[in-house]
Amino acid sequence: MQALARYEDAIGNYQRAIEFGETDAAATFNLAICHLWLGKFAEGWSAYVCDLSRYQQEPVWNGGYVSGTLLIWANEGIGDQILYSSAIAEVSRRADRVVVEVDPRLRDLFARSFPMVEVIPAQARGFTEKIDAHHASSSLARHLRPDWQSFPSLREGFLKPSPELVFRLRDRFSNDRRPLIGLSWVSKNQAIGRFKSARLTDFEALLRLPEYRFVDLQYGDTLAEREEVEHAFGARVERLDDIDNTNDLDGLAALMSVCDAVLTVSSTTAHLAGAVGARTFVMVPFGRGHLWYWFADRPASPWNPNLQVRRRDKDQSWADMIAGLVPDVVAAAALTRAEHGSS
Repeated sequence: MQALARYEDAIGNYQRAIEFGETDAAATFNLAICHLWLGKFAEGWSAYVCDLSRYQQEPVWNGGYVSGTLLIWANEGIGDQILYSSAIAEVSRRADRVVVEVDPRLRDLFARSFPMVEVIPAQARGFTEKIDAHHASSSLARHLRPDWQSFPSLREGFLKPSPELVFRLRDRFSNDRRPLIGLSWVSKNQAIGRFKSARLTDFEALLRLPEYRFVDLQYGDTLAEREEVEHAFGARVERLDDIDNTNDLDGLAALMSVCDAVLTVSSTTAHLAGAVGARTFVMVPFGRGHLWYWFADRPASPWNPNLQVRRRDKDQSWADMIAGLVPDVVAAAALTRAEHGSS
């Protein structure tokens, strides 16, 4: 039922399983996720269980003020760390001192964006200083997002790329007056990435528009795919050799911020593009691979100011979905250009 997007039916089945004595943590966890999918936050967070054993000797943060040091530690992948960092500014006001642990690749970007907290790279041995409370970043929303009204109304991105690098990239792309559209098409999540991934050739309807310029935001080696579309459609998807899309996330964030629009599958790219405030369309698959934080039916993401969520129909191909999105992407790029005073 859950994979068929029949969330109410799934909730009923999970509840019955638990009533019958099902003790597998998966039943309770999936019950919570289904509630969250539907935006039923009170029910979802009450059932949501997060593994907090990493710092099991220390008190778990209860959402109140901490007189001392509050540690927020990373327990999910890079994309989730970016998504939930939207709450860091609020957390900073709830303790004397807030330390935020992140993937080392995010350290510089987070430190620039959240100067009100201490940002440290995650290490295998963990944080060794004395702490007065701790919490995993993935469940901060339990305390800070109890309902739709608790999501802040953001006008710009909450992650701040290097201004110097943004300036240099804008200058670098200024030799071509065409709007710049960033593309990403693969999720490499080991468990569900195949359900979330398209092919670069699926972007044909967009790539055949000669009045637009395209840049590769995809992590990993994409040379063969870019050569394929150039041969098939005569479309060049540029790759910046001096920005490592996998490891240089500060550089990638700057590149996203100079794009007039971004079209991506559900991946780290979507979270990062949304967090820097780029006009972004994230394509969410039907069934498996549709993660709860894209919700069941909301067209706009409450996590990011300019991110639009588009959901693939059950029997729809990626190519057909992308073809249908072309007018929206083109309109978003035009709006960005108008705001920047470009023609």
